[in-house]
Amino acid sequence: MGRRLTVLAAIFLAVSGGSSSSIADGSHPAVEGHLKRADAYFDAQDLQGALREYNAAIAIAGPTERLLALRGGVKFEIGDYQGAATDLTSAIRSNPKNPDFYLLRGLSRSLLKPPDRKGTCDDLEKARALGVDIRDIAKGVDEWCVVPQE
Repeated sequence: MGRRLTVLAAIFLAVSGGSSSSIADGSHPAVEGHLKRADAYFDAQDLQGALREYNAAIAIAGPTERLLALRGGVKFEIGDYQGAATDLTSAIRSNPKNPDFYLLRGLSRSLLKPPDRKGTCDDLEKARALGVDIRDIAKGVDEWCVVPQE
C-alpha cells in the first residue's frame, strides 16, 4: 500500500493545496470539521474514516470537484476503483483542465476487472497533454495505448 499511498498523497496535495480543509471556500463550519477529521484520518492511514468524513462533507456542501476528487482518491486506495473512476469523472466535468484528475481516473480504470484499456489510454494521454511529465507516465501510456496483438 505504501507506493499507492504515495500516488494518492501527491494527488491529494495537488487538489487540496496541501490540506483538504483549504478547499471549503468559506463553507459551513460543519464541513470544515469533517474536512479536518478527514485529514487526520488520512494522515493516520485510516482510509475508511477519511471516506466517512468526505461523505459527510459532501452531504452538507454538495459534490464539489475537489471533494469528489479527494473522495475518489480515498476510494482508489481502498480498492473501489469503479467508485474512484465515477467520482473523478464528476470532478472532471467540473474542471476538465486538471491533469491529476485524469491521471488518477486512468490509474483507477487500469485496475478494473476487466481493465478499461481505452479509458485508461485516453486518460493517460489527456493527463500528458495537460502537463503531467511524460517521464512519470510514459510506461503506462506505452502499456495501455498499444493495441495488444491477437
